[in-house]
Amino acid sequence: MPETQPRGRMRRARARGAALLLALSAAIGSSLILVPAAQAATPVVDTITVTAPTSVTVGDTVSGTIAAATVDDLYAATLTLTYDPAALEYVSATFPDGGFSSVSEDTGSVTFTYTRLGTSPGLTDTDLTLVSFEFTALSAATTDLSLSSATFVSSTSDSATTTDVATASVAIAAAPSATPSPSASVSATSAPTAEPVASATPAAASDTDPLATTGASATPWIILGAVAVALIALGVVLFIRRRAVTE
Repeated sequence: MPETQPRGRMRRARARGAALLLALSAAIGSSLILVPAAQAATPVVDTITVTAPTSVTVGDTVSGTIAAATVDDLYAATLTLTYDPAALEYVSATFPDGGFSSVSEDTGSVTFTYTRLGTSPGLTDTDLTLVSFEFTALSAATTDLSLSSATFVSSTSDSATTTDVATASVAIAAAPSATPSPSASVSATSAPTAEPVASATPAAASDTDPLATTGASATPWIILGAVAVALIALGVVLFIRRRAVTE
């Protein structure tokens, strides 16, 4: 009996040690499993808006943004903007600094992708512009720029996707018709003619005037005719007196 008691005690001590080691290993293992789960989290992107001018004219540039009021641990984002291709034409986009960006176009939609690189931390900011874009107004219409889908990824590769996020409405007016400028008259305006000024003294007859020449040449004959008439009249009177005396 005395020999069996020490052996029993040793067995019980070993069993208790093994159980303690197993419990410690389980505790350490469970803590290692729970640590990544506790650190992993989806990115926070709150109050997303799409802004654009409410009214433009055909031919104008339509500049707008997709922004978030708050972001936390935003490592990457994919944003799909839909529009009417008959009313708008995509031109260009710009993204936050410090990452890689790309644009994929399709009929009536454009997808913007942005991601941080390597071990860069996720973005944490307020009033962050996720992308700035430009379109050209093509035709008169009231059309929408809609953020139809958005996916956000955190630095731990957890993601969150949402649809029908935000919309901006744009009224496009027709371009004003050009008013024709008045054309210059092709007919030349005649210069005003000077009115003849009456002379204070009668103008002398020109030497070459046929009427003046005719009057000058007739004057001697008129005088001779008058003298002849006078002589004939005198002869008649004398003849009558002589006849009266003789009778």
